[in-house]
Amino acid sequence: MINEVIGIIFGVVSPVAICALIGFIWAKRGGPFDTGMVTRLVTNVGVPSLVFSTIVSVEIDKQQFFQMGLAALLSTVTFLAIGWVILRFLKMSPQTFLNPIAFANTGNMGLPLCLLAFGEQGLALGIAYFIVNVLLLVTVGIPIVSNKYRPADVLRQPFIYAAG
Repeated sequence: MINEVIGIIFGVVSPVAICALIGFIWAKRGGPFDTGMVTRLVTNVGVPSLVFSTIVSVEIDKQQFFQMGLAALLSTVTFLAIGWVILRFLKMSPQTFLNPIAFANTGNMGLPLCLLAFGEQGLALGIAYFIVNVLLLVTVGIPIVSNKYRPADVLRQPFIYAAG
């Protein structure tokens, strides 16, 4: 039993650890790293592929998926509202501080942990939360930081189509 649990943990955590180790060695050796290219690759290919693949492959009750999405929506909107009020009260810039208060970094560690702790069903529910979080980030979060809203920029996000 304990060996099975360790095997599951290792199977989920080891790819992340191996990637981190490769990155560490690469940086120590002074290898070039095009952050912009990697960001575009992950944003435009990796994340939409993960979302689409999970949505079409995992069998989950649509009601549960919807409830998780609704919980994500309500919690994020609540954090946006409370954060806005607190930042205004403290005379701090919402443009600078509101996004870190309201939007969780649910992708990098959250999704693997959902898979580890709760299996495929947990990953599907994590994806539901992640979808709402990212949709709100690109439709509300980016305009908060940039102080302008451009619908065309939202429509250029591949994530929007993968989640649809």
